[in-house]
Amino acid sequence: MKQINKPSAFKTCEIAIAKEELGLPVRKAANRRGAKRVVEANPLHIEYLKRAIQDLEKSGKSNLTYKEIREKALDLYKKDMDKSSVLIKYKGKIKLNMSKSEALKIVDDKGLTYEC
Repeated sequence: MKQINKPSAFKTCEIAIAKEELGLPVRKAANRRGAKRVVEANPLHIEYLKRAIQDLEKSGKSNLTYKEIREKALDLYKKDMDKSSVLIKYKGKIKLNMSKSEALKIVDDKGLTYEC
């Protein structure tokens, strides 16, 4: 899983899919040729976008902009990453010159499993 660092990681087509799945009105994109979508959406992104839309609606916002949805989804993602396994945080970022304390955090993590 690639880490999400900025709101633009959530694509507009993914927001449209999330809104459709929640039963919200969505316009057809001007560049879409048929009824089928061209870009395959990341299921993880869809889940965060759905949660963001639902949270924003609960707070009383009615006309949600894509920018607001993206920013809220990024906030939710960051909160989950803070709570999650150290292994997930460091995935793809482990370096040879990592400090001993950083390496020990990964080794001691409960989410780490060993296979023989």
